[in-house]
Amino acid sequence: PSTAPHHATSHDQPRPKATSDQSVARGPWPARTESVRRHNGMVELRGTFTDADLVQLQRAVPARVITLDQDRILIWPPGTSAIEHHNRGLVFLHGYFEAGDLAAIRALHPEQTVSHAGDQITIWPTTLTRARLEKGDQR
Repeated sequence: PSTAPHHATSHDQPRPKATSDQSVARGPWPARTESVRRHNGMVELRGTFTDADLVQLQRAVPARVITLDQDRILIWPPGTSAIEHHNRGLVFLHGYFEAGDLAAIRALHPEQTVSHAGDQITIWPTTLTRARLEKGDQR
């Protein structure tokens, strides 16, 4: 392992652009990061990422669950212990969640319904409308 201080790593440059509503704080972001949004303990990175970028970030922040989906890397809330992605677009997060975690997930998934029960947060696919969910229709 490298003995260089964390702030001196090569992937810490160039600095990503700030989004209009949030300034970019220093972090171990991949060089291809174009924007960073933070919501409580959750972080969304936008850019043109590769699997190597995901691995690099997972090494830099090993205690967090991190996923890559096309042009977006998500660093999930600290209480997240596991994530299940289903081919129909359904996502289950397991762990210990606080109200701020739920608010952060909803803020980063504004087009989707997000529900919370016990130790699970569910992010429903956009194909399921709120009316269909209320009727119990999960097709």
